[in-house]
Amino acid sequence: MLSRKSLWFSTVELEKPEFGAERLKGRSVLSIKGADAEGFLQELTTNDVRQLEVGPSMFTLFLNGRGRVIHDAIIYKGKDDTFYIDCDIASVQALQVHMIMFRARKEVKIKSVEHELATWSIFSPKEAEKYINKCQEEDEPDNICRDEPNPLDEIELGENIIVSRDPRIWALGLRILAPKEMDVIHTIKNLGLKVKAIPNLYKTIRYKLGIGEGTSEVGYGRCLPAEVNGDYLHGIDVNKGSYIGFVPDVKKRNVDTRLMPIMVNTVHLGEIPVNTPIEDARGRKKAPVGYLRGLQGSLGLGLMNVSGALQYKNVKIGKILMQVLKPPWWK
Repeated sequence: MLSRKSLWFSTVELEKPEFGAERLKGRSVLSIKGADAEGFLQELTTNDVRQLEVGPSMFTLFLNGRGRVIHDAIIYKGKDDTFYIDCDIASVQALQVHMIMFRARKEVKIKSVEHELATWSIFSPKEAEKYINKCQEEDEPDNICRDEPNPLDEIELGENIIVSRDPRIWALGLRILAPKEMDVIHTIKNLGLKVKAIPNLYKTIRYKLGIGEGTSEVGYGRCLPAEVNGDYLHGIDVNKGSYIGFVPDVKKRNVDTRLMPIMVNTVHLGEIPVNTPIEDARGRKKAPVGYLRGLQGSLGLGLMNVSGALQYKNVKIGKILMQVLKPPWWK
């Protein structure tokens, strides 16, 4: 029987180039510009925008009035009073409408720059594996590997290109906002890095880590911020004060449901709709222990009842057997 540690990377054998690069075609970019831009975003998101005065990016969530997640995003600080929001292309218009609704008389311009900027991810599959292994050996996930030399941290692509460590998890590598016409892979190869484009490798690594991204995985208007691991992914500042959807007792609120990674024995599963119920494989629990949020090969994401998933571990969708694992980077 495989150990818990070996399960993470033995279920799917991947080509592991030194570095992978992928243009994230499922992402879009909004520009927020104006004298009131920082304060405007501060009132709309779960994280503290002021941290962008010292760092290049932050992960955050946009909530509805009931405190449920409607959009996940990574926000970058541009020049002057400009911010860029990296968000799901399927819901970018809805996010733009959401922000316009709360703009009132603020000096802020909101526009899509989807045809000007593209989002890229540069990552190391080997470093992701190393990160997962270290998470299981050490007690402080936030500090793992950060002090070790890494070629990704030396990448500079020019004045008008934003390069940032993914603010959610170290193992996801770099997040880059670059001009749409720029071939980032070619540029990075010219820097001497051995980089290769492998379709969906970024998504595979993300699923192995149990990290949701975009409306289909995070959901729209259903989940609390912690249920999509916003707290573990540094996307919630509990001390920043009020914002749209803010819950006063957010510090005390525990959640029973969270996004978790799923391992599947069969690679080619066909189409299984999002939100399909996930059941205990042995039928010990009549109610679903979770709901499917995405599949990539033999990896999946489920919105799971944490205690039930960890108790039963072996689950199923129909006759398809799966195993739920607790992400090793959870605190």
